[in-house]
Order: sequence, then C-alpha cells, then structure tokens
Amino acid sequence: MEYSDLDINSIEKHDDHIKIIYSNNQLEIMNISLETYKQMNEKWLKATPMFLTDKYKDNMRNISFAAIQSRQTCINELNKFFKTESEKNIKDFLTYMRKRPQKIAEDKSKYLK
Repeated sequence: MEYSDLDINSIEKHDDHIKIIYSNNQLEIMNISLETYKQMNEKWLKATPMFLTDKYKDNMRNISFAAIQSRQTCINELNKFFKTESEKNIKDFLTYMRKRPQKIAEDKSKYLK
C-alpha cells in the first residue's frame, strides 16, 4: 500500500505474504494478516466508503468487518482470497483499490446530479 503513485508491475504470492514489485522496481512486502486489513480499511475505505459501482464489494465488506470488528469469518475469507486467488486477480484487486478514489469521484458525479 506504499508507493501509491506508482503502478504495480507484478506480484508474487507466498504462504504468509505477497511481494509487490512496482514500476520503478521498488519492492513492498504485504503480510496476509489482520493488521494489513486494518491498514487497508484505514487507507482505502474510511476516506472513500463503498459506492454502488464498486467492483469488489465482498472483499471491501470483509476488509471493513475484519478491521472494525475483527470478525473471524471475514478474516478467513480475505486470507483465502490472498492465498488462493491467482496473482493476476490479486494484482487487479490491489490496482483497483489504489485507483478507486478517483473512479468513485467520477462515478458519483455521474450518478448524483
């Protein structure tokens, strides 16, 4: 969730973390953990709550409930997503969430006239 101004080149899945490689070859290790979900909620969802056009509503809901209530079923679903989904799907999710504030602002201007 660092380097928000850089594009993600690739990711590599590991048992308990995801290695994110950015366009300038910077590297970030994202642990698959409740603490990470709390950071995601803080960074991505507090400032820009879920909107009707959002693509990853289930993951976003799970992030919120994991972060706010430490709901174990939501934590398990997120762990499953990050451990079993393809690297492409995880990269698509992370890319979407990083660019989401701008997209939601544009969508709101279309829908809320």
